[in-house]
Amino acid sequence: MNEIIIDTDPWVDDALAIMYAIKAWCNISWITTIFWNSNINNTTKNTLKTLSILDKNIPIYKWEAKPLKVEPKFAKSHWDWWFWWYNIAINQKIQPKNAISYLIDQLEKVKEKITIICLWPTTNIAKLALSRPDLIKNIWKLIILWWVILEKWNISPYAEFNVYNDPDALKNILWLGINTYLIPINICRKVYFTLDDFNKINNKNISLSIKEITKQYIDYYQNDKEYWNFAWWVMYDLLATTFLTNEEFFTYKDSYIDVITDNLPNIWQTIEKYDKKTNCKLITWIDEPKIKDLFFNTMNK
Repeated sequence: MNEIIIDTDPWVDDALAIMYAIKAWCNISWITTIFWNSNINNTTKNTLKTLSILDKNIPIYKWEAKPLKVEPKFAKSHWDWWFWWYNIAINQKIQPKNAISYLIDQLEKVKEKITIICLWPTTNIAKLALSRPDLIKNIWKLIILWWVILEKWNISPYAEFNVYNDPDALKNILWLGINTYLIPINICRKVYFTLDDFNKINNKNISLSIKEITKQYIDYYQNDKEYWNFAWWVMYDLLATTFLTNEEFFTYKDSYIDVITDNLPNIWQTIEKYDKKTNCKLITWIDEPKIKDLFFNTMNK
C-alpha cells in the first residue's frame, strides 16, 4: 500500500477521521499539523490526544502557523478549543524536525508514491509546491475536504471558511496536475451523528472518550440558528478517510475548479468552470448509510 500522510488541524471531526484511518489499518506514515481550528500549538496538542485515545504512536510534525498571504481566522464555532476539558496521558512527543523539511527528505527518496489527505486548509501542500515543485510528481493522490456547492456559504456571500482562510493555497494546488479529489462539505453534511450513536462502539473507553471530545460540538450544532439549525452533528472529515478506504461508496465527476483571488478582498469565490480542461475529480454523491455503518464496524474491529 502507498504511504499515507494526514495533514490536519485537529478538532472533533478530524479526530474521528484519524481514529477511523488507524482502525482501518491505513498505512499512515506520519501526521502533519496546521493552524485553523485553533493556533498551531493547540491543534498539535489535539493530535497528540487523539492518538493517545487509541494508544497509537504515529510521528507528528508541526508545520504552518499562518496562510500564504492572508491572516489566519479561527473558526467561530470552535472558539479557541483544543480539547482543554479532556484529560488523557500523552504517550509521545512532537518530532523535532520541521514538517516540510521532513516531507522533502521523504519525497526525495520515495520508493512508492505518497497519498496526502488534506483536512483543511491546503497551506502545507502549497508551501511544499513553492519550495520544491520537482517533488510534486511523487504525490500519487491528494484528497481535499473543502468548499460548499449549491448551499449557503458560511463566511461571506461567496466563500466557504476553509477556502477563505487560504484561497491562494487551494488555487495554487489546483494548477499542479496532482491526481486531486475534492469533497465539498455539503456532501459531508449527509453523514451525521448524535451522542447516542457512539454507544455502538463496543470498546467503552473509546466510546466514552469520543463522547467527551464531541459533546460540546454536538451541542453547538443542535443550538446554533445562524448557519445550521441541525439536530445532530455533521461528520465532515471522516468523509476523506472513508473515501481513501472505500471509494466505491462515492460518486465523482471530472471537473475544473478555480478560486477567484484577484477580486475584492475577503471574497475568495470558488467556482466550477465548464469550458476548461479538468483539474480535479469532484465528489457529487455518497452512500451515507454505508459510510456510517463502515465507521462503526471499523471502530469495533
